[in-house]
Amino acid sequence: MRFSSVDIATCRFLQCHALFAFQTQLDPSQLEEAFQRLLRAWPELRARVNLQRTGSCPSNNTAGHWQSRVIDAPLRDCISLDQMTKQELDASEHARLEELFRFGWSLRSVLFPPVLNWNLGLYRIIAAYTAILRGETIEPVVDEQRPNKIVFKRPEKTNANYAQVGRLHESTTQQWATGWLGNIIFALWHWLARATGAYKHRARRAMHIPGSAVDRLHNRAAQQGLAVTRHDLVMAIIAQAALQAYPHLDPPAIAFIYNFRRHLDQHVQLQNTSWIVSIPLPAQPSKPIILDDSDDDEEVEKEEDDRLLILASCVRDAVQTVRTPACLELFRKAHEAMGPWRPFRPALRHPNHPHTLVSSSSQLPWYSLCFGGGPETRPFYASMAVGLVDLWGFIGLSVHDWILTSKDREGRGFCLYGSLHAEHWAELGRV
Repeated sequence: MRFSSVDIATCRFLQCHALFAFQTQLDPSQLEEAFQRLLRAWPELRARVNLQRTGSCPSNNTAGHWQSRVIDAPLRDCISLDQMTKQELDASEHARLEELFRFGWSLRSVLFPPVLNWNLGLYRIIAAYTAILRGETIEPVVDEQRPNKIVFKRPEKTNANYAQVGRLHESTTQQWATGWLGNIIFALWHWLARATGAYKHRARRAMHIPGSAVDRLHNRAAQQGLAVTRHDLVMAIIAQAALQAYPHLDPPAIAFIYNFRRHLDQHVQLQNTSWIVSIPLPAQPSKPIILDDSDDDEEVEKEEDDRLLILASCVRDAVQTVRTPACLELFRKAHEAMGPWRPFRPALRHPNHPHTLVSSSSQLPWYSLCFGGGPETRPFYASMAVGLVDLWGFIGLSVHDWILTSKDREGRGFCLYGSLHAEHWAELGRV
């Protein structure tokens, strides 16, 4: 099966991870049996990416699909339950968690990785798996082929601000580029920076934005007559933190993953339907606000809030523009023109310069997933991550500056997961 231009552009070198922690003991044999039942019901999950990374091939070999480990110790001895309860993990705790899930590898798994499914596809897979654990029967996915061409519904409205469409597309093409040669140079530059000690390492962690902070900003936006969503405000918080953490960049690159599934003429459950869209930020970085004893805290807070609302409006404008038929068609043609030999990559910049990319799964109820009836069968901690396939990881490459967002346990705040410079995390921690 051939991949679509979207799979070829951004997804064929990536892999997704989801982690859930439960306050109960689970039977490993029961978990594996449910997994095997899922593979039998959804044979597409057994598919592997071909060597050319231009499509997938079916496979009946399930060896190595399931890996598990039993640790004879309570969870509190392995990870900080206090941080997990707060829906946060600092860099050191996150490293401990990654070590727990470090499994062996095989040449087959490295050369032929599983086919990536994005947030919605990943959620459907986990939801089906937990349904099997509850003793339910899931609907089989039979002969579901990913279309190798993106076809949109006929638009009801054709009105578009072509200046905004052009500005959004220009911002994306300036911050993201295509081509194998550029990818090789980009990878070598990063590898050399690491080897020579010039690379400024990022910190991988999880952070919680309280619902009260989002409520305050949302109420202030309503008072000013601004129509922005709660997630627009979270994006604005990330962008404002980047502006203050990297004042030497004019401005720092920030983008988001847009899911165009709603616009498709034909829906496929496990298809990747997302592409990268860069946000045109204000030309000049915001001047950091320095607090001292003479400052009026309320006035400073209002000034910061106003800056955030301006950025939230930029985010909302970008989202509304990318939904227009003209913009969808422009991005579709750009992806189709890439072909299999012009994969996406960040534009050539210094390895220490960030390309902040935000992917949201806030519409998905991760904390509602359960395998039984009691509260202990629901996760008390959940996180997601995106990384490079193992083949690139072995030569020292990794994904950075990619932030995944989701709703928190209560459904009012947001959780951020990813790898950023310490300065960026520090600015985010001021919220």
